[in-house]
Amino acid sequence: MSSMSDFDAGRLIERLEQLNKTVERLSDEVGELKAQASFGKGALWGILLVAGSLGALSLWAIQKLFGVH
Repeated sequence: MSSMSDFDAGRLIERLEQLNKTVERLSDEVGELKAQASFGKGALWGILLVAGSLGALSLWAIQKLFGVH
């Protein structure tokens, strides 16, 4: 048999429940961080696409305007 008293067993169960709640909270926070990182990657790709398009359009306009080939 266990030498643990009912009081100690109750304290252990309470701490385990607190630990489970903390792990669930941390899991939710990690999920939110992953979502933010994914959004950030998409935003970065969008910004790069727009910047590249504007650069190409500017180059084309300058070549047409000044007759440079």
